Amino acid sequence: MNLKKALKKTLIFTFLGTTLLTGQAFAAPEIMFTNKDSKINSDFDRRGAKKYVEKYAERPGNKKYANYGSNSDGGDCTNFVSQVLHEGGGLDLHGKVGYNRNTKDWYYYGPNVPKNTNDKKSRTSSWTGAHQFREHWAVVNGSGGEFAYQAKKYSVKDAQKNFRNIYNDLYEGDIVQL
Repeated sequence: MNLKKALKKTLIFTFLGTTLLTGQAFAAPEIMFTNKDSKINSDFDRRGAKKYVEKYAERPGNKKYANYGSNSDGGDCTNFVSQVLHEGGGLDLHGKVGYNRNTKDWYYYGPNVPKNTNDKKSRTSSWTGAHQFREHWAVVNGSGGEFAYQAKKYSVKDAQKNFRNIYNDLYEGDIVQL
């Protein structure tokens, strides 16, 4: 399988609307939480998220957003995934400028956010930081916003050993985080 195709289908592993493997021939994942009975993210546009990935994954260029990495180190990944969820997937921003609690807020306001990644007036750390992103959408060490539909956790060993089964159970637009 072409790695680029695999990345475009999966684009980072845990959240937004998937029900991953239960009762398969390998250890079931730890279900960190589920919001099955709520309407959380029920309006998530998976097809729109996919189109955004296809448009910008290989040639970033949405000028509405600052680049928080260099051209060579790929350090802008969480910013990109946040763009995919918001711009492509149509998910609403959470919070107001200046309020930056990881488990509550997720936003990026304005096209002219300074390159200084310590400026928290126009974007939250959960928009650009992988750890804070997971804490907002899922859970980190028992604490988090749980804004995702569901979060599951696999051991590295199970994920490597059973990648094909997990991959086949992902939906377009699901987020995978290593």
